[in-house]
Amino acid sequence: MDAALAITFGFLFGFLGSLPVAGPIAALVLARALEGRLRAGLALAAGAALAEAGYAALTFWGVSSLIARYPAAVPASRGVAAAILLVLGVLLLRSRPLIPGASAPIDRARGSLLLGFTITALNPTLLVTWTAATGTLAASGWLRLTPTLVAPFAVAVAMGIVAWFVLLIALVGRHQRRLEPRTLRRMLQVTGLALLALAAWLAVGAVRFLLR
Repeated sequence: MDAALAITFGFLFGFLGSLPVAGPIAALVLARALEGRLRAGLALAAGAALAEAGYAALTFWGVSSLIARYPAAVPASRGVAAAILLVLGVLLLRSRPLIPGASAPIDRARGSLLLGFTITALNPTLLVTWTAATGTLAASGWLRLTPTLVAPFAVAVAMGIVAWFVLLIALVGRHQRRLEPRTLRRMLQVTGLALLALAAWLAVGAVRFLLR
């Protein structure tokens, strides 16, 4: 019974937590889908899901105090993530959408998987997010946070995240060919600008953290 509840809550937390489209992974997955690179988008989502499931497992296991023990990890990871998003934002601004009827470029799933994992892993503030989520779950009394439930909870979180992005990619892929190349180009540019804004926000946050 507890395992079933852990799987249910993990899936729901992962799925619903991925709904906001303002994050870097959502922006990148959306961009890949608009470019017709559906496999790359799915691999990105899978990599991000693996990393975020790891954070969920850590908080479920009760080691969310890592941020307090290693405060320097926060600005360092934000700086690296900002640099990665800066490069990706520039690439998206210069990218060209897939011409309707043309075959999508062949992507190496391993590279996209690693990119999604790296961007998410470099966001230790997810420990705070998942601490709040698991803390709320524990306070509700609906589920006991025991070590034996870490694995099913984390796996379900990953499944929930991937499920949302599969749905997003399917929706975009279904309507992508109906959009004019100029519209797709503008959408990619907006996505690139969003990534640049996220990069700036992370960089400012890292500097402010260091100046405390």
